[in-house]
Amino acid sequence: MNPPNISPNNKMLFFIRAKHWQLFLLIWIPSIWSSHFPFAILIRSIGALLFLGWLASVGIYGTDIINKKYFQRSNRLFFLCILLAPLLTAIYISYCWPMAIAPYMPAKTPPSTTPFPYIPLIAFMINVALTFTVVYIFCYVAKTIAVIEKQRNVKLSEWIKYSVFIILFILGFWILQPKVNRWLQDQRI
Repeated sequence: MNPPNISPNNKMLFFIRAKHWQLFLLIWIPSIWSSHFPFAILIRSIGALLFLGWLASVGIYGTDIINKKYFQRSNRLFFLCILLAPLLTAIYISYCWPMAIAPYMPAKTPPSTTPFPYIPLIAFMINVALTFTVVYIFCYVAKTIAVIEKQRNVKLSEWIKYSVFIILFILGFWILQPKVNRWLQDQRI
C-alpha cells in the first residue's frame, strides 16, 4: 500500500510546486464562498478537498523523501485516513446531519415517528472517527515537515508548531509552503 516514488510528472506535485499565494487563493476562495445552501456546501467541499489534496501531497512526497534519505517510515494509516476523511464527511453531511437536526426543525410530523432513533448516536460515532482522521492527518503532515527540516526523528515539541500552522491554514500556507518548495529545490524535481 506504499505509494510509488514521486516522479516529476506526478499530478500530486501540483500542490507541491504551487506558490503559497496560489494555494491560499485556490483553497481559501471556495472555502469562504457564500451562496444558496445547496451550492454553498458543494463549493466549500471543493475547498476542503483541495486542502486535503495539499495535505496528501505533502505527506506522500515528504514520506518519500524521508524513506530515501533518513529512515523507513510507514504511511499506511495516513493513506487510510486520507481515504476515510472525505468518505466520512460525505456520509455525515448527506445522511446524519439532516436527521440529527430534524427534531429541532419545525416538524410536519410528530417527533415520535422518527424513522431511526439511533441517528444521533451514529452521527456522534462518525464525528469521532472523522475527528481522529483529521487530527492524524494534521499530525502526520506536521511531523513530516519537521523531520525533513531537522533531518532526524523529532519529538512532539519540535513538530507541534507545524500542526498549529496546519490548523490555522490561512496563515500556515504562507509559512509552510515555502518550506515545501525548498524540498523541490533540494530534490531537483
